[in-house]
Amino acid sequence: MGQSKDEEEIPLGPPNQTVQSTSQADSLIPVEDEESKKKSIRIQSEQVEAFLAAYKEHCGAKWFKDHPPKKDENGGLSLTFKSEEDMASFFQKQAKEGKSFIMVDAETNKVIAYSNGDGKLYQTTKEGPKAYESGSLLPSKEAMKDLPDLDGFKLPAKDEPEQSKGAKF
Repeated sequence: MGQSKDEEEIPLGPPNQTVQSTSQADSLIPVEDEESKKKSIRIQSEQVEAFLAAYKEHCGAKWFKDHPPKKDENGGLSLTFKSEEDMASFFQKQAKEGKSFIMVDAETNKVIAYSNGDGKLYQTTKEGPKAYESGSLLPSKEAMKDLPDLDGFKLPAKDEPEQSKGAKF
């Protein structure tokens, strides 16, 4: 095997690395997890300014700046929370402080929960409202179908008896 001068044997080594290690892709995973945990909810309340102040205090200035609340043409307010637990604790606190509001699913316009100012947070269910204590505040997609629409929902008065609160759906 005669090799010409131009075909000299070139020593082979490992190929140069053309792709960075996967550490960059790995660092995206927590961000995706964080994104999937975020929960947005729309509220209807006559106390919008008080909610804005409480939301900013609850979430901190950086979160407030990065996830600004959005007001809609109907006076509603869309808020984004770090997680469902974060959202539930915020609304439980607002209810305990006597604020009245309605929590609405932005996609379906269904009423998820409300507080009529009596210090409690009520989840809407197929069977009627129930006082929220802990656990998941958001219903499953299946349960969402049975919830009342915002358009036909009337916030119960503070002094209405417990059993009649579900009758207004």
